[in-house]
Amino acid sequence: MRLSPFWVVVADEFLWTKQTGEYGGFDDGAERNYDANDRIVFMPNGSAGTVRAALAVATTLYEWDSGDAHAAQEFLGVVGDVANAIASAVGYGWLGQILDAVFDVIGTVVAWFGGDPDNLGRQELGWTALELQRRTGTARMFSGTLHFQGRDYHYQLFYEVHGVEE
Repeated sequence: MRLSPFWVVVADEFLWTKQTGEYGGFDDGAERNYDANDRIVFMPNGSAGTVRAALAVATTLYEWDSGDAHAAQEFLGVVGDVANAIASAVGYGWLGQILDAVFDVIGTVVAWFGGDPDNLGRQELGWTALELQRRTGTARMFSGTLHFQGRDYHYQLFYEVHGVEE
């Protein structure tokens, strides 16, 4: 059993996709940290960035019994670029519909190239710039957990949001 999260991130006027590597070897109660190159989702180049208006992160988790989670990775980068161009052209007021379309494309591409994985669901997080500033406060970070739970599975993805000095 292997897992791979996919993210669509929107920060102000930028939108991009991110996929981690495959993670396997899970038994009940097993924990595994993200590899170093999978840990940073915002900004896409790995450097710190400024949120002027809002940050939204949508996460979809896929589970594979067989197939290749990385087979669609290059194509998914193009999907993020196209989605960003569409959002820029039509305006970010259509963001919900654009995110739905991006995840539909991701699901189709992953099924085509990745061996028909199980989609374990999507969860969305979002904060205004003011909320981020308040929540990072003196601790300079906050964290949370995303729960993906079904009849025969329960996965938790832990996340941290760090504030940085400019």
